[in-house]
Amino acid sequence: MAAITTQAVWDVVYYYGIVFFISISFVVFVHELGHYLCARTFGVRISKFSIGFGKELLGFDDRNGTRWSLSCIPLGGYLSIFGDVDPENPQVWDAKQNCARRMTQAEQNVAFFSKALWQRSLIVLGGPVANVILTYTILCLLYVIVGQGYSRPVINTVGIGSAGEAAGFQIGDVILKMDGKEVHELSEIYDKTMDHPGVRYHFEVKRGDHILELGMTPEHAVYEDVQGVPRDHGRTGILNMSRMALKEIHSINGVDVYKNKTKILDMLSNNMDVPIVVGFMFRDDIVDRFLLDVPSKYNKHLFDHVSETKDDYVYLRNPQVHYYKRLGVFESLFVISKDIVKGLDESLKVIEVIHKGKANDSIVAGVGSISGRIGQAAEDGFYTYFQMIAVFSLMIGIINLLPIPVLDGGYLLFFLIEAVRGRPLSQRTQYYAMIFGLVLLGGIMIFANTSDLIHLLG
Repeated sequence: MAAITTQAVWDVVYYYGIVFFISISFVVFVHELGHYLCARTFGVRISKFSIGFGKELLGFDDRNGTRWSLSCIPLGGYLSIFGDVDPENPQVWDAKQNCARRMTQAEQNVAFFSKALWQRSLIVLGGPVANVILTYTILCLLYVIVGQGYSRPVINTVGIGSAGEAAGFQIGDVILKMDGKEVHELSEIYDKTMDHPGVRYHFEVKRGDHILELGMTPEHAVYEDVQGVPRDHGRTGILNMSRMALKEIHSINGVDVYKNKTKILDMLSNNMDVPIVVGFMFRDDIVDRFLLDVPSKYNKHLFDHVSETKDDYVYLRNPQVHYYKRLGVFESLFVISKDIVKGLDESLKVIEVIHKGKANDSIVAGVGSISGRIGQAAEDGFYTYFQMIAVFSLMIGIINLLPIPVLDGGYLLFFLIEAVRGRPLSQRTQYYAMIFGLVLLGGIMIFANTSDLIHLLG
C-alpha cells in the first residue's frame, strides 16, 4: 500500500505540478519572445528576459545588453523593456552612482519611448500574436502529422424520448449512409441535423449482420443550457460518447446520485456491461436521460484503488483507441480558424449571460483549475496535451488583449488615446490606471483561486 500511495503522490506532483509549471513557462516564454523579437526589430534594448520570477538561479548577459535569467519561481516569466519612461523627462537609474539621471542620446535611441507610435504598438502586439502563432503551429502540426480526431459513426448512447430512439436506433448500430451518401464520422450527421431540425433523413444502418433502413426527423430543441445560454438547434439523441465525468451524472436507473461519488460507483459496479439509463443536465433544470452501456474492461480503474488521479471519468469505449484523419496544411489552417471563431463565439455567449449566475468555473479559472486541466491532458497522452497547450496559448494571447492597464491591451488603449489626443497620457494618469489594473487583476485572481478552493472542498 505504501508503494501505491507513493506512486499516486508522484503522479500528482508530476502531472499537476512539474508538467503544469513547465507548460506555463513555455507558453509565457513564447509570449515574451514575441515582444522581444518585435522590440529588437525596431532597435529597442531589452534589459532583462526572465523565465520565472523571484531570485535569479542562473543567467548571462548577451552582447546586446540583455540579461537572460532563470528564476526560482517557475510560474511564467517577464520581459523588461528599456526606456518605458516619461518622454518629457527620460530618466534612467544609474546603479554606479546610485541615483536617477537623464538618459544619454545613445540610450534614448534604443529606448522604448523614442519609437514611433505604430512601432510601440507592434511591440506590444508581438506577445499575443506569438501566442496565436503558437496555437496555429501546434494544431497544424498535429493535424498534418497525426490527423484531426473524430468519432466513428457508431452509436453507443441513445437519448430516452429522443428522435433517435423513436426512429429505432440502438446501442451498437453503425451508420453507413445518410440520404444515400456514405458516412465516415458522426460529425457529418451533426453538421446537417443541427442546422436543419424538422427535416426527415434516411439512414442505412448496420446492426450485427443485418442492414436496416431507418428514417429520423431531428427534433427542434429550443432551451437554455446549464450556463443560461439560449440554444436553438436540431437534436437527434444518438451519440458516440468517449467518457462521462462522474461529477456530471445526475441519476442512474432513476436513482438520484448527483455529487455522490460513492453511490455512483456502487451502482456502476452492479450494472456493468448491461444497458443502463443515466441522467445528465445539459439543459437548465431538465435532466436528460440516455441509454448506454458501461464496459467493465475499460473501467477497472474505478475500483482498483490504484489510479486515484484517473477515477473521475467513466469510459464508454476504449480510451486507448483513437481515430484520426490527416489534413493538408491549408485545410488545417481553415479548420483551426473555424474552430477558434466557434470557440470565441461560445465564450461571448457565456459572457453575455454571466449575470444569470449560472456560468461554471471555466469563466474564471484559478491555478488549481488550470493545473488540473493541463495535468489531466498530459495523463491522456501527448495529442491531448499539445491540444491543451495550443488552447492555453490562445487563451493567454486573448486575455492579454483585454483593455486592462498592466496587460498588453491596456497599453494599446493608452496608445489609442495618444493617437486621438496627439500626445500621451500623463505619467500620473498612467500610474493610477496601472494601480487600478493591478487591483482589478488581483481581485480576479483571488476570486478565481477562492472559487477553486471552494469547489475542491465542496
